[in-house]
Amino acid sequence: CARLLIPDSAVSGFDDVIFALPVKLIGAEKTVRIRAELLTRNSVRCTMESDLANSTGVVFGEPSLHHQATVRLTEDEDGQLLFAEMGTPRRGDVEISPEFIYQRFFHGPAFQCHGGVIRGIAEGRQLGADGVVLQRGQLPARVQFQLEAMGVEVMLESLPMLHEAAFQNAGLVMMETTGMQALPVGIASSRIGRRPGPNEKLLVRTVCRSSDGETSVHDALIVPEAMRDEVLMVIKGIELKALGPLPEDQRFEMQR
Repeated sequence: CARLLIPDSAVSGFDDVIFALPVKLIGAEKTVRIRAELLTRNSVRCTMESDLANSTGVVFGEPSLHHQATVRLTEDEDGQLLFAEMGTPRRGDVEISPEFIYQRFFHGPAFQCHGGVIRGIAEGRQLGADGVVLQRGQLPARVQFQLEAMGVEVMLESLPMLHEAAFQNAGLVMMETTGMQALPVGIASSRIGRRPGPNEKLLVRTVCRSSDGETSVHDALIVPEAMRDEVLMVIKGIELKALGPLPEDQRFEMQR
């Protein structure tokens, strides 16, 4: 929707993202709206909303806010990003397997875009982790994505699998350090350097910047495994909110 207002542009990132209310498909269909407002020559404020309706379909009350963000657009689709302060995610075999992660998140193995934790890291007193990112076409159950199975490339503008892998990587660190399961409620900003190739192997590093046990804030960096000095995505200020305690038998500690 943002690109409709700024033709011949590419999505370069997002600011002030709020995840307010999930869109749940309970009946046969659900209508949502995107409101897009041009702010500057390269930014658009977008809001996703839906109407409240009774069993007969009569709309009442104010619209429900689902998600909100400022979309950043640029004419340069191959812009490069530097984020030296976080270092470089390491290569290597995973120490925490996808199966281990499946047990602690509700997505299930078919949709799990985290390929496993390589190792925990520490930046002074700030803890984080390096992990593997699985893109849309690399998910375990590829039959779900028939177009990719037929050789058709599907590249979504916001690169949601990359964002989700960063959320999960940060969530694992929060689980480890606080014993709490959490969901993302927003991000301060994200920037896209370039779009990864469909079969490119990717790595993610997240570092927890602050935590009070109920909420935590993380920064994330995603790079190609083959060229770890090239940054594909930077996400700053991932805010996670605790939902409840992790069962005692699922507690864990990463090697650092």
